[in-house]
Amino acid sequence: MADPTCSVEDCEKAVAIKSHGWCSAHYQRWRAYGNPLDGGLSRIHGRITCSIRGCEDSTIGRGYCDFHYGRWRKHGDPLAGAPRRLRRGSIKTCSVEGCTRPHREHGYCGMHLQRVRRHGDPGQAEPRSRGVCAIKGCGLPHSAHGFCKMHDSRLRSSGDLGGPERVNRPKGTGSISKRDGYVLHQSGGKARLEHRLVVERQLGRPLLPIENVHHKNGIRHDNRLENLELWLTHQPKGQRVADLIAFVVEHYPAQVAAMLHKRRANEGGQLTQQPALW
Repeated sequence: MADPTCSVEDCEKAVAIKSHGWCSAHYQRWRAYGNPLDGGLSRIHGRITCSIRGCEDSTIGRGYCDFHYGRWRKHGDPLAGAPRRLRRGSIKTCSVEGCTRPHREHGYCGMHLQRVRRHGDPGQAEPRSRGVCAIKGCGLPHSAHGFCKMHDSRLRSSGDLGGPERVNRPKGTGSISKRDGYVLHQSGGKARLEHRLVVERQLGRPLLPIENVHHKNGIRHDNRLENLELWLTHQPKGQRVADLIAFVVEHYPAQVAAMLHKRRANEGGQLTQQPALW
């Protein structure tokens, strides 16, 4: 007696054991989809594989492998969740023609996977052109705000974009801080601000913690003496008059002498030469 064949029309394969009258292939489709005619599952070396593009693991339910079936049960979407970690020795290349980057998930490398998630299309194999810097003659790749990394850094640090060429400070002239745009010098193993050093050389003494140096034109790396002026701040707010006078006389004797000289000259009706004020 001949072995019974699958009950699905036009299928002449033998009925599998305990398979409700279907062959093994249609029985697996019934288990995966609830219908022996659904799915269109592919086979690799005799195995029914996951229906997710690029996944070659065997299916366990609803046409998905163990990994994607777990994603479907947890999120309702087999592609949701964090990227899948590749097994050791299973690294493949991206499925986009011409792309040789390592496979990450769903048959794509990281770049093309992001394109699919954002636009639904992996696009070309090469990275998309980002354009060039908006500064005429620069030619460096665009980074942010229309500028390359160099000019964007200049914009954020000093507000001055400068020319298209790279500007390296000569050796021994300090460096510009990327955080705030001030010029720094190394002195005794510590970083010192150049604008404070310039004023200290002019006064012939170290500046006090409550003394600040202000840039008149607002450019923090322009430390010409004519662009700097000395400011005084004191905390807490307000001082006794006697204490304030004593402080000014002690720390600014030359300026006090010059002001007294000018006042005496004005009271006497004539203005004689006075000491120079910085």
